[in-house]
Amino acid sequence: MNYWDEFINRRIEKAKEEGSFEIPQEARGKPLDLSENPYVPESSRMAFKIMKENDIAPDWIMDGKDIRQAVSDATAALERAHKNFKITMRKLDGRVDVDSIYARESAYDAWDDACARFRKAAIKINEMIITYNLKVPISDLQHLRFDPERVLDRLETQGR
Repeated sequence: MNYWDEFINRRIEKAKEEGSFEIPQEARGKPLDLSENPYVPESSRMAFKIMKENDIAPDWIMDGKDIRQAVSDATAALERAHKNFKITMRKLDGRVDVDSIYARESAYDAWDDACARFRKAAIKINEMIITYNLKVPISDLQHLRFDPERVLDRLETQGR
């Protein structure tokens, strides 16, 4: 026997003594799941199986979740700001005193700031989408670029 065979045998014996090969009580007597996903390339099956067993998802799937969450958060913040803007404008409707003029100006400034924050968030979201599209294994799963103006237009036409 050469050096490596002896080294490996010693490591195996040490692992046996430490109980590394013992089957946990809750797993004893249960059949092994040997089914394979036919849609996963053969070269990736072992990696995907290990990831599935350990509740780990591929990077691109986690990126997709992050993108959906970022879009949802940015849109929700914009919708809240739009709702506040509309409430303020309804309260001030028909009033022409100095305080209401300043309140309107302040409401427009707040709405403009919310739109600017939303557009800035859209830039970051689109950067995330570019990264996601580079990672995704199938081109049919790629995301389209996020268009903030479409959301802003929807809010504007909805509010009329």
